[in-house]
Amino acid sequence: MEPNANYRSTAGVEGRLREQFVQEEAEGIMVRRTRAVAEREYGDRLRVAPLGATSKQDLSVRPLHDGTHGVAVNPNLRIRDQPRNPASTDLKHAIGEVQEHPGRSWGLKVGTSKAHRTYKHRREDWGLMACLLELPDGYRLNCVGTFGIGCANYWWGRLFS
Repeated sequence: MEPNANYRSTAGVEGRLREQFVQEEAEGIMVRRTRAVAEREYGDRLRVAPLGATSKQDLSVRPLHDGTHGVAVNPNLRIRDQPRNPASTDLKHAIGEVQEHPGRSWGLKVGTSKAHRTYKHRREDWGLMACLLELPDGYRLNCVGTFGIGCANYWWGRLFS
């Protein structure tokens, strides 16, 4: 896939994505590089993922980096251990256990704003999380985790385990 071949879901929201990327650059969680500079700095570790986008209820847009198809970042992640993440079957089992015991019960749901965007990556890995909104803009490299790159789930899962 060509580096600028983003998915159809980005059509019509490029302006909002660009605004968000500019804001994230100001926050230091994303950097912009020309193609030449990015290729010189990251070489074969430069992977420009095609972007998808999904609109959120607050009218902002969540960029989705396809870390699997073409760039093959996700398939090449090496997991240090084999943590088991809870699945829907685990929730069904927990609800069944609660129903068998009379009395009150409670649950806890944890949510963190921009959780994927809080995990800082090593500078040498930024090239693995690159994207291109439109050609004149240059490449944007994520300095933190992003939606579509599997390692963010791994680290948050370890933290909450």
